[in-house]
Amino acid sequence: MTKQLLAFSEAIEQEPTHARSIVNRVNARYNLKDYEGAVTDYSQALKIKPNQIKALVNRGNARYMLAEYSNDPDTEYNLAIADYNRAIALDNNEVEAYLRRGIVRTQMAKYSGESRQDYKKAIADFTHTIKLNISKAEAYFQRGVVYYQIAQYSSNYEQEYNQAIADFNQALTISPKLAKVYLKRGMVRYELAQYGGSESNKYQTKAIEDIQASAKIFLEQGDMDNYQQALSNMCVVIENKCDPLFQGSSNVEKTN
Repeated sequence: MTKQLLAFSEAIEQEPTHARSIVNRVNARYNLKDYEGAVTDYSQALKIKPNQIKALVNRGNARYMLAEYSNDPDTEYNLAIADYNRAIALDNNEVEAYLRRGIVRTQMAKYSGESRQDYKKAIADFTHTIKLNISKAEAYFQRGVVYYQIAQYSSNYEQEYNQAIADFNQALTISPKLAKVYLKRGMVRYELAQYGGSESNKYQTKAIEDIQASAKIFLEQGDMDNYQQALSNMCVVIENKCDPLFQGSSNVEKTN
């Protein structure tokens, strides 16, 4: 247990119904990826103050993260959605609840027998998020991801891809340093290039530009895991011409 976590625990022992101390400890647990402990603490805080909207949203977030390690992820996803639903019932303008519910629904759709319906619900959540906050770049990005997922099994794939690109464009207009958006847009353009047609070369060129931009930003931000992912994607796009990229990456890491 960290010193900070220990201090918050001692404060709770002295005053068990002090919600602020519980929230402080739960934030520390969440940052340490103790999602089960975070859920427990958020639940305790909600017993004291049942209508804490932020606590409901954050408990939903913790449950979403917990699902990744669970033998029964669907249960955690549904509990997360229940928390977001409660938050929205208390305040139907709670932007973060709509956004996070859409993200959970997107994840559920990947493994659902009714994925099209789940994706539609996710799109509705992201669209409502944008309605409440037109400058929410993450909502445009997440909605673009859903359109990209739908394109994978749609007969009208080109329309879905273009909708994804339009959302990624808007996200980057709002927040030009979102490397993950460049990376995703680059892969959408690469997939469009694979279908051939008169614009195939244009899509291929733009795909390379996007992935290069994402790698540059990831590197600037010191995010080496995603930097390596961008290089791996570049290997796919430029087909077996990536050895120099990885050699350059190794040299960068040695000098850091």
